[in-house]
Formats: sequence, C-alpha cells, structure tokens
Amino acid sequence: MQPKRVGLLVVAVTVVGAGGGWAAASSIKSPAQIAAERKAPAASAITVPVEKRVLVANLITRGTVTHNVPQKVVLPTSALKSGAGVVTAVPDRGLNLKEGTIVMAIGARPVIALKGSTPMYRDLGIGSTGDDVRQLQESLVRLGFVPGRVDGVYDLGTSRTVAAWYAALGQIPFQPTEAQRLALKSSKDAVTQAQDRVFSSQKDLDGAILQALSDQNSADGSVSAAQVRVDQARSLVGPADAGVASAIAAQRSAVASAAVDVKTQQGVVADALAAQQVAVARLASPPPGATASVLQAELDSANRALSLAQDKLAAAVLGSTAADTAAAASVTKAKNDAEQARLDVDRATSDLTRARDQSASARQRVSALPSSTTSSGARALESANVAFKVAQSDFAALDAKTGVQIPADEILFFSDFPLRVDEVKLKRGDLVTGDVLTVTGSNLVVDATLSPIDVKLVKAGIAAKIEEPSLQLSTSATLTEVAAQPGTKGAEPQRFFIELTPQANMSTELIGASVRITIGIKATSSEVLAVPLSALTVGADGTSRLEVVASSGGRRFVKVTPGLAAQGLVEVTSLGDALSVGDEVVVGNLGAAAAPAPVSPSTGASVASSSTTVVSTTKAGG
Repeated sequence: MQPKRVGLLVVAVTVVGAGGGWAAASSIKSPAQIAAERKAPAASAITVPVEKRVLVANLITRGTVTHNVPQKVVLPTSALKSGAGVVTAVPDRGLNLKEGTIVMAIGARPVIALKGSTPMYRDLGIGSTGDDVRQLQESLVRLGFVPGRVDGVYDLGTSRTVAAWYAALGQIPFQPTEAQRLALKSSKDAVTQAQDRVFSSQKDLDGAILQALSDQNSADGSVSAAQVRVDQARSLVGPADAGVASAIAAQRSAVASAAVDVKTQQGVVADALAAQQVAVARLASPPPGATASVLQAELDSANRALSLAQDKLAAAVLGSTAADTAAAASVTKAKNDAEQARLDVDRATSDLTRARDQSASARQRVSALPSSTTSSGARALESANVAFKVAQSDFAALDAKTGVQIPADEILFFSDFPLRVDEVKLKRGDLVTGDVLTVTGSNLVVDATLSPIDVKLVKAGIAAKIEEPSLQLSTSATLTEVAAQPGTKGAEPQRFFIELTPQANMSTELIGASVRITIGIKATSSEVLAVPLSALTVGADGTSRLEVVASSGGRRFVKVTPGLAAQGLVEVTSLGDALSVGDEVVVGNLGAAAAPAPVSPSTGASVASSSTTVVSTTKAGG
C-alpha cells in the first residue's frame, strides 16, 4: 500500500506543474502587444444639425411695476379772488379723472379738469384771447356745449356757454367781483359827469338849433346805452334759468339723500328693537347653560344699541328737514334771481323805448328849426358830446366784460386723459399753497434704470418682454421712454431712467413688484442658418469653418462667415460649399482635444467668447 501512494503523488505533482507552466506562459506579453493595448481608441465625433431660425440678442434687467410717472398739480392764483383759498373738498386717492371731472373745491368753488397743453395761468372773461381760450372752447365742444366759433376769442357767446356748462355741473357761474362792480360804478359816474358837461355846454349855446342838436345827440347816446343794457340783461336770463334748474335738481338730490338716510336709520332701529326683544325673551326663558348675569348684560347691550339707533334716527329726521329747508331756500333764491333778471330785461326794454321816443322827438325838433349857426358855444357842445359818447362807449365795454368769467384756479388743463389721483397733498380746511395733487396715468407701466453702456443699446419703440414666473406674469411690452440724461425721475446720478408700457393690462396688485425685463437689442432680419458656437473652428488660412459629417460617415470642411452670436448659437454663411438645414456638424470629439475658437472677421475677437445675452444686475430705480 505504501509504494502505490508515493506513485500517485508523483503523478499529481507532475500534472499540476505542467498546468502551472502553461498558465505562466500564456500570461507573458511582448512589448509591442502591451503598446498596442495601451493605444487610445479612435476619436468619436459629437454632432448637431444645422438650424434655420431668427437670432435675437437680449438685454436683461429688472424693473418695478408702477403707475405712469407722477405729475405734480399746482393751482394758479386768481386776480378775481383775494387771498389764499381754503380747501373745501378733496378727491379720493385713486380717483380716475376724465375731461369735465370736478377734481376738488376751493372756497366752495369747483376746480375742473379739461384737456389742453397750455396751462391755465390767468383769469378768462369777455375780451380774453389766446390758446388757453381756444382750449376752453374745444373742451366745451367735446363736452356737448356750443360756444359759437372756436377761434380763441372769449366773447358773449363763450360767456353764455360757460354759464350753461357751470349750471349743468350744478355750479354757479363766477359773477362780477366787488372791484369790478366798483369800476363799473365809476365808469357810470364818468358818463354822468360827461353828460353834465354836455348840459353845461348847452347853456352857453346860442340859438334853439344848437339846443335841439344837443338834445338829439344826447337822445341818440341814451338809445345806444339803453340797447347795451337790454342786451346785457337778456344775456343774464339764461344763466338765471339754469340756476333755477340746478337748484331744483340739488333740492331733489338733497331730499332723496336725506330720505335714504332716514330709511336706513329706521332699518337700524328695527334691527335693534328685534335684538332687544330676543334679549328679553332669553332673559325670561334662559337657555340651558346661560347665567342670568350674562343674559342681563345682553339685554343691557341691546337696550343701549336701540337707544343709539333711535338717536341716530332722530338726527336723520332733523337732517332731512334741514336739508329740505336749505334746498328750498336755494330754489327760492334762484327763482328770485331769475325773476329779477326778467324784471331787469323789462326795465331795460322800457328805457330803450323811452330813449327811442326821445330821440325821435329831438330829431323832429331839429328838422323844424332853421339852419344852425357856428359859434364857440356850438364847438364846445360838440366836444362835450364827443366826450359823453366816449364815456358811454367805455361804460358799455366795461359792462360787457363784467359778465360770466372763469378764475384761473377753477380750471386745470392736462395734455391727456384718463388720469388717476395718486396723492392728495392738502386736506379740507387747509390754505392752498404749493402742490395740491399728484396725478398719474391710469395704466400700469414698468420703470427701470440702465447703465451708461447699456442705455446706448436701446431706443424708444423697440419691443420687450415683462415676466416674473413667481407672479405668473408674462406679457409683451414696448420701451416707451428712454431718458436723455442720467439721474432723472428718481434714477441714481449715473443711471438712465427707462419706462416700458405692457401691451396687456396688468393687475393693480402688481404695483411695487420687481419683474424681469428682456429687451431685444439686436436680431437677424430673417431666418438664418445657425450652429452652436462650439461648431466653429479655424482653418490653416485663418478662416472660420465647420466640419460636416455625411450620412455615409465621410467628413468635409465648409468655410463660413460667422454673423450674430446669440442664445448659444452663431449665424453662419457658407463661402462656397453647400450647407443646408439638417446637415450634421461636429461640435466636439470624444477623446480629442478642443479646437481653437474661430476669429470674427469684423472685430478680430474670438467668436466663441462673444456674449449671447447682456445682463444688467442692478435693480430698478437705482
């Protein structure tokens, strides 16, 4: 048994040794085999297709949603009024203004918004001429009134139309001031004095002929003056009737408003009484869990509420009575004024008839007398008559000018509407000084600022986009304003203000929000061939080129001229070889070093380093 084991062991060792030798021999490699295994694999091309599209380079910044640039409102002073006016009514912030809106009240007089580029700077009345009068007449036409000729002359027709316009607004037209009435009286006194000099000259005249001529001249002058008074009196009848209609309308409005107040308070009393009855019932039959003290407190509270409601109802009834009484008094006064105007017409007409009779009588006496003789007395009479007629003419002109006027502080001309009251600087009871309001356009805009470099890339009228994903905002816009100087409209000293107007209306909830602004500063005029910037390489001759891979796997270089670079792409134009949409161009090779960037033929700068998007990181307003 022992010899057989040894033999088997020798055989096993021999077999194992042979296998190990084979394994060792198979793992041994030559230097050439090792170098071949370590050689880099062949480069594999990364390609993208050639596109055809419009390329746009953008300027990106941020802005703030706001109303149009605010406009300060200053009331001019009126020579027709003495001292600073007291504010008696102010508009609510956010009020939308249109042409014809009563903006506020000064000393219970209206301040009205009208359209016009020339600001109101003076009082207007009969005899005024200029662009401000023309603006007024044009506004009256747009508001449905007919002032006669729109010629920039404030005449009797304009005066009457202004009176009708004020009456339609429920306002009283501005009548002559105390100073104007005194001037009118002084002029009338001058007429009387001139007439006295005529009478005095008549005493020195020789002969009845000169006396008759004097009577005739005097009578003719009286006719002229009487005719002026008739015309003036008739011109006041219309405004007086309009005042009656306005007072009646105001009375009806006041009575209706007071009745609504009484009815409202009656409802409040009824509700309070019902609440009291509920409290009494709960105290009489307490619900489970309710204590007597709590129920008594509820009843006391209901009693107090009922008492307060009854007091307010009594006050509303008293207020209704007072409003009715005051409105009735206004109606009575307006009717009295209208009646007085008609009486003045009758009186002036009677005076005119009497003057014409006197003139006819004087002419008859003159025709019945022999020819007049010349003398110093006749010359003196003629001179006195001339002075008398001049005084009468001056009086008639001054009398006409004291018709309906418009004080300078009752009109605000704005170049465009609609507007919005953004800020009210005064409150009721304040004296009018400085700015009284700030108004803006009623539409929302986006304000921003640009650096001196960026502002050179833009101009008013170019398209833009306003967006803010967090606010679900995305809308097209137009760049409507680019400041010519830095530091204006709240911008920092070295930045330029810009304003964009969105094409779609934005919600007022966005006011104050910061939004992203994208402005297209340069674009191709049409669709062009475009490839990624990384597809461009530089040939040995210094020209830019693309490496195009055919479907068969073959490659060729196409020389191109690079154009606008934007959005990661560059415009390319073939210099001869065919290049079409869909051709696969090499943008890189796996395992290969990057090729040098091409050089722009126009600037010498590396096209691959061109900026595709200009980004301004500063915030709007600074």
